[in-house]
Amino acid sequence: MTGIGPYVADLARRLAAAGWDVRVLTGHPHYPQWRAADVDVESAADAGVAIRRLRHSVPASASILGRARMELEFGVGVVRLGLREDAVVVLVSPPLVAAAVVLAALSRRGRRRPPVGLWVQDLYSQAIVEAADRRGRTARAVRRLETAVLRGADSVAVAHGRFGEIVRDTHGVDRDRVIAMRNWNQVGPRPRSDRAGARNRAGLPAGSVIAVHAGNMGMKQGLENVVAAARVAADLDLDLHFYLVGDGNRRTALEAAAQGCTHLTFVDPLPDEQFHDLLSAADVLLVNEKPGVAEMSIPSKLTTYFGTGLPVVAAVDPDGITAAEITRAGAGVIVASGDPEALVTAVVEVAADAQRAATLGEAGRRYAIVELSAAAATDRFGAWLDDLAAARRPAAPTALPDARRLADYVVDKRDRGRNRAWLIAWIAVAALMRTGVGGPRWRARVLGWFGASVAASATIDRSFRVHFPWKLTIGARTEIGAHVWIIDPEPVHIGADCEIGPGVIVCSGGHDHRSPTFDRTSEPIRIGDRCVIGADAMVLKGVRLADAAVVPDGAVLIPGGAPTVLIPGGAPTVAETNSATARKAERT
Repeated sequence: MTGIGPYVADLARRLAAAGWDVRVLTGHPHYPQWRAADVDVESAADAGVAIRRLRHSVPASASILGRARMELEFGVGVVRLGLREDAVVVLVSPPLVAAAVVLAALSRRGRRRPPVGLWVQDLYSQAIVEAADRRGRTARAVRRLETAVLRGADSVAVAHGRFGEIVRDTHGVDRDRVIAMRNWNQVGPRPRSDRAGARNRAGLPAGSVIAVHAGNMGMKQGLENVVAAARVAADLDLDLHFYLVGDGNRRTALEAAAQGCTHLTFVDPLPDEQFHDLLSAADVLLVNEKPGVAEMSIPSKLTTYFGTGLPVVAAVDPDGITAAEITRAGAGVIVASGDPEALVTAVVEVAADAQRAATLGEAGRRYAIVELSAAAATDRFGAWLDDLAAARRPAAPTALPDARRLADYVVDKRDRGRNRAWLIAWIAVAALMRTGVGGPRWRARVLGWFGASVAASATIDRSFRVHFPWKLTIGARTEIGAHVWIIDPEPVHIGADCEIGPGVIVCSGGHDHRSPTFDRTSEPIRIGDRCVIGADAMVLKGVRLADAAVVPDGAVLIPGGAPTVLIPGGAPTVAETNSATARKAERT
C-alpha cells in the first residue's frame, strides 16, 4: 500500500525482476493536483507486478480531516481485501492513518500475523508542526498515532538517517528495529541535453539565467519565496527567469500572487522527454522550503536533480535534513529559507561562475552514481525483506561443536589500559556528558582529560559513547553525529575533517568464533582525513580507510586481503568485489 507512487512502482518492478512475487495495493492517482485521475482498471499487471487499486474519496484540498478520511477509507479497503499470512507486508507512510488501520487489523491475528515492515518517507508529526503550523491537541494526537504505528511494525525503514534519530529518540523505537533505506535515482544519471538546443526546443530565451523548480507546489515548499524572488529580479531588471514546473494545492494561490510578474512562468507537468529538456535548459535547479520546515521529509526531487549534473540552489533551513543532504553531496549552495533577495543573489552568482557551477554539478552526479544507485537500493531492500521474513520463522536449533568450551573463556582486562577506579570515573563522567551538560567543545576537552587526543575544533554530539577514551584520536574539524558508539579495546584513529553519521558503530574488538574458548581478537582501526561515514554504518576491527573515503548509510566495513569492502546491508564477510551479484551470492 502506498502514497509515494514513483519509488514504490520502480521498486516493485525491480523486485519482481529479481524473482520476488510482488503485489501492490494502492489508491487512485491524485497527487499533487488533489484530483482523482480517470483510471478505470482496478486490477492490472505491470512488469510482473500484480496491482490492485482501491477506491477512496479525494478531498478538494489537503486539509487534515479530508486527508484523514481518505486514508481511513483506503486502509479499510485494504483490510477488507485481506493480506496473506505467508506474505511480507510493507506499509508505506504516508498514508499514516491507513497504515494504522492495517496494523490494528493484523494485530488481531496474533501469531498468524505476517511480518510487517514500515517504510517511512515523511514524518507526519514533524509535518503537522513544520508545514501546517499546528500545535496543541492536534499535534499531540498525530504524534501518538505515529508512535503507535512505528512501534507496531516489526522493522522501520527510513528514507534518511536523520529520520532514524527522530524515530528512535522521539518515538521510542528500538535502535535495532530501525534501518536507513535511502531513496534512489530511478532512471540513473542521464546525460544532459545540449543547453542551447534544449532552450531552443522549449522556446526559452537563449541568453537569460534560468532557474527551474520541479515538483509539488504545496504548503511545505513555501514557493511564495520564489514568487517574491522573481519580483526582486524584475525590480532589479536582472536577466533572470524562474520556472515553476508541476502542480499542487497551492498553485492557484501562487499564480494569483505572481500576477503581472514577467520573471516567473508556471509550467504544467511534462512528459519525460520534455521534462528532461527543461532541466537541461536550466542554469541552476531550485529547492525551496517554507521557513520552519527542517525534519519532516527529504525532497524526492534531489535524486533527479543530482543526476543531471547541474548545480542546486536551496532556500532551506541550514540545519535541516535537506541542507544536510545537499551539503553531503557537495552539489549546491544553501541560503536561508524565506529570504528572496538571498535566493536571487545565490542563483546569479552560481550561474555567473561556470567553473563553480560545473564543480557543484559534477559532485552531485558522482553522488547519484555512488550513493543513489537503483541496484544498490534494490539489493538493500531485498535484504530487508529477507530479514523480515526470517524473523517470523521459527529458528532451527543449532548444535554447538563438541569442542566448544565457553566456560573456559577468560576475560582479559589488560586491554583496558587503565585501572578499575579510572574506568569507573570515566563511566560516571560520560553519563553526565550525555545529559547535555556543556557543549561540543567542552566534551572534546573532557575526553582529553581522560587521555583522548581530540582536536579542540572537533564537534561531538552529546549522545556519543566511547569505551576507553585514552585509546581514541579525533582530528581537527571532525563532526561526530548522534548515537555514535566507539568500542575500542585497540586504538581507534579518526582523521581531520571527517563526518561520522548518526548511529555509526566503530569496533576494534571481536572474538574468534572458531576458537573453542571464543578467544578475543582485536585490531586497531584507522580512518583517514576527509572521510564521510553514512548513518548506521559499522566499521569493524582492522579497517584502514584511505583519505576522502565515502561510506554509504548502513554499510559494514571489514578488512580483507584486498582493500576494505563496502557491503550495503550485507553480513560482515570478506569479498573481492562490491558488485550487487557478489552481495547476493554472499547472502545466499
